[in-house]
Amino acid sequence: MKTFFITIALLLTANLNSSELDWVNEQVEAIKPPRIGMKNRELSTLKDPFIFLRKNRTNKPKGKNVAKKSRSTSSSNRATAASGKKTTLKKKSSLSVSLLMNSSAMINEKWYRVGDKINGYKISKIDSTSVLLIKNKKKLLLSTSSESKNLNFNNK
Repeated sequence: MKTFFITIALLLTANLNSSELDWVNEQVEAIKPPRIGMKNRELSTLKDPFIFLRKNRTNKPKGKNVAKKSRSTSSSNRATAASGKKTTLKKKSSLSVSLLMNSSAMINEKWYRVGDKINGYKISKIDSTSVLLIKNKKKLLLSTSSESKNLNFNNK
């Protein structure tokens, strides 16, 4: 009697396992047909999703007459083509805050702390949203707030 129940149990489990394998085979067959992807010309029009840091960039300027970006704060003399007179244009160095973390701020791609000097200004205070710079009696407030409506900062 025991052997009879054991054989019936084995037959039932074999039958159940075969139905599970059929389901797996159906899923594999559904995946087998080749899927149609994008055409090469559509791919070439897409924007590159990868962002490369400056130090890791491999692309170099193609032309020989490419001017390099100057970071100096001195005044530059330029001649006007129409009048032939020289005019002096004073370049202002722009300071922009990228990141604020604890008591440090990333200004123009460099990290600074309270008491450090940048372009003659001394950093006197770093908040969670702004940096206060002082030069003589001049105060300059750099902020991370943006006028863009697309950016939202959630402080939790």
